[in-house]
Amino acid sequence: GNEKVDSFYENERYYPLSGWSKSMLPFKDPHSFSNRDGTKAADRHSFPLDPHEWKAVHEWRIVINPSTDKKGWRYSIDFRTCDTKYVSTAAKTSLFRRRRWIRTKRRVQTSPRLRPPAIIANRTSPGRSYGSSISHATSAPSPAASFALICQPDTNVGRVLEGDKILLPPSILTGLMTKFGREPLPSPMVFEIRNKRARRISHCGVLEFTAPDKSVAILPSWMLRNLKLTPGETSAFTLRPIPKLTDVLLQPLTSEFAERCDDPVRELTNALEKFTCLTAGDSVPIPIAGKTHTFRIRKVQPERKEKRLPSAGCIIDADIKVGFMEAVKKGSQRIEKIASKSNTDTKRQAQSTNRFEGKGPGVKLSANRVIEASEISGKMCPTCRKDIPKSRFALHEIQCMRLNIWCTECNGVIRKVDAKRHSHCKKCGKVVNKDEMQTHMDTEHKLIRCVCGRSFEANEMESHKSLECPRRQLNCRYCSVKVAAEDKAGHEMVCGGRSCTCRICHERVLRRGLGRHMAVVHKMNPSLLNTAEFAGPEEVRNH
Repeated sequence: GNEKVDSFYENERYYPLSGWSKSMLPFKDPHSFSNRDGTKAADRHSFPLDPHEWKAVHEWRIVINPSTDKKGWRYSIDFRTCDTKYVSTAAKTSLFRRRRWIRTKRRVQTSPRLRPPAIIANRTSPGRSYGSSISHATSAPSPAASFALICQPDTNVGRVLEGDKILLPPSILTGLMTKFGREPLPSPMVFEIRNKRARRISHCGVLEFTAPDKSVAILPSWMLRNLKLTPGETSAFTLRPIPKLTDVLLQPLTSEFAERCDDPVRELTNALEKFTCLTAGDSVPIPIAGKTHTFRIRKVQPERKEKRLPSAGCIIDADIKVGFMEAVKKGSQRIEKIASKSNTDTKRQAQSTNRFEGKGPGVKLSANRVIEASEISGKMCPTCRKDIPKSRFALHEIQCMRLNIWCTECNGVIRKVDAKRHSHCKKCGKVVNKDEMQTHMDTEHKLIRCVCGRSFEANEMESHKSLECPRRQLNCRYCSVKVAAEDKAGHEMVCGGRSCTCRICHERVLRRGLGRHMAVVHKMNPSLLNTAEFAGPEEVRNH
């Protein structure tokens, strides 16, 4: 069949006083390890395990799934056996409960294309084991270091990978250093990811060599979708130097990007700093102005063209000319970029203003009629706590007691028919209908995790994002590009050191010195100027 039993393993023994125990098992217990036919085996590792990262290239491989451990063992059965060798004569007839573990192998289709390359292993027989996942081969080194890893999304490690950076296991770095020897490693380090099943190729950079498992690579979720990889599927990685890009043509998948961004080229060039390379045909999510927009890379133009290389290029230290196509349309709907921004109706703006309710100090005004001086002398109703003129007090008291009750929590009057639905939020004290209490808790007090990692209630999130969040978007004082608050200082240090052209005298000056230039040369008050408006157009260099 397609599956067979590899071996059994019994590692626990039941005693009435101590229960299931592994420490009380005799050192040379004939039932500790056994073959498929029940004969004694030397130890558990007498059956060699295939290396985890190369288990897909053999005809038979150990079955590893969530119900097994890392070596493929799973719980099989509890049974009873008579152990007559290591017990006293009086207990020879005693039956001991045992636990059995089983390991199975499954037949898989052998694929010569996925055989380990020379840098990883030099395997000669399927039963041989290895001391490490990467070893230096005795054969001639290949021009590109290749290996196969299991691909998992970044959500499995509880972090979000920005850009096209991935996490690789430390053993990969060790193998690369062994291969290159005294020669420096390529920088930037670009890897080609190939899914032969779907015939998809993409390229990526490396963030860290800190993947938790030596056989697993952690990829951004969008990269798995581009490659049509399912979590847990094996893919081929190749260290592939690629040329720098000179031109790239992008197409936004929605019209929102054109509507929200006034200067798309400048915004996008700043956002591409988190990427290492771009591959034609990929759909890449790029965060701009606090919102993630998806772009399809329609065309890339490297510095040099090689037939062996796919349509891809590196953007580190490269002068890139960015072009845009019209966004993907839905039906016959045409995208109007910023046509309505200059002709906005001020009346409609006023109607769309958000209104927030809250408690605060101040005077509470009311529109009640003016009370005459003759009516001031009256009695307070015990139900509604209002001063009622003596002439109408008796009738008012009867009607008020029949229809209303006094709420001691909100110090207000409520009708008796609404008393069953009347309730107060225990957190904010707001009056909420009992049927709507759960909705109120979800919309006002549900903990929401901010992009900065902290959690706040929903009613506090807006204030946090506008005043305190280190990931809130602020404008750079030199180029007016929106950057995160925690990155603003570093961005302005780099941005201020770039040169620009004065629109008046066309002289090249530093951005941080443009205000002084306007004051000294052109006699203009720099405090009344926006330096970004007086900086002329320039080619943007991506650092």
